[in-house]
Amino acid sequence: MIISHRYRYLFVEHPHTASTAIAAELTEHYDGQTVVTKHANYADFLRQASKEEKSYSVVIGTRNPLDRMASLYFKLKNNHHGEYTDPSLFEENGGWVSLHVRKMFAYVQENDASFADYYKQFYASRWAKSNQYIWFPRRYDYVIRYESIQDDFAGFIKFIGAEQARPLPVVNKTSGKRDYLSIYTPEIRDNVVRQYGPYMAYWGYAFPEDWNVGAAPWSSRLQFQTMNTIGRFFIEHLGLTPGDYSRLRKRLTRLVRARQIAAAGS
Repeated sequence: MIISHRYRYLFVEHPHTASTAIAAELTEHYDGQTVVTKHANYADFLRQASKEEKSYSVVIGTRNPLDRMASLYFKLKNNHHGEYTDPSLFEENGGWVSLHVRKMFAYVQENDASFADYYKQFYASRWAKSNQYIWFPRRYDYVIRYESIQDDFAGFIKFIGAEQARPLPVVNKTSGKRDYLSIYTPEIRDNVVRQYGPYMAYWGYAFPEDWNVGAAPWSSRLQFQTMNTIGRFFIEHLGLTPGDYSRLRKRLTRLVRARQIAAAGS
């Protein structure tokens, strides 16, 4: 996260949305400084923010989820900048590379997994996908879209009342990446629509016309709304972050499984 007291903004570093480039530019030219951790969310910020800081404009980057998933896959496949094997970047050591992401890395590396195999292993589900970065009490004040990043970044600099120093430099580029839509084979498309349809609609994205798919089923839309409502309730009324929610969910899952095992053995 990057904060500026001079320009009164908070930039939320949404992973795989060119957040590294934006954060570096804000720090170098627009009075930005790091607060909390790199990929913290707004709920984490609220725990330490002053009343004045809570009134700052909040900006986030976004990117077509199909592109984001493909980008992460290629980063895992190429061990992007050695991030997935560098202990100093691991979450438990104060970094941002979680144990789950390292498991994904190990699977891709050890199995030379195709994108379809990777998707089925880690993403395929009957549940719609949500995201902790939209468990936000209100709409973000400004959104920088990856697909129009130069124009949107320039618009944001104007929004905060600053003069743009230069075009946004490209950093942290994913190596080995090709046309991301080509790796979404027909065998996984129906599941992708069911899971990501509501999320894509939230950010204003659509599936390719040649996929010949309709809207996500109503059950997916209901799941999406339910998860977002629960997430926002945790943040607004219980003061919990998505990390707290995730840990609680894991504890409850382990408890339910333990009881099921005990019942089966009795």
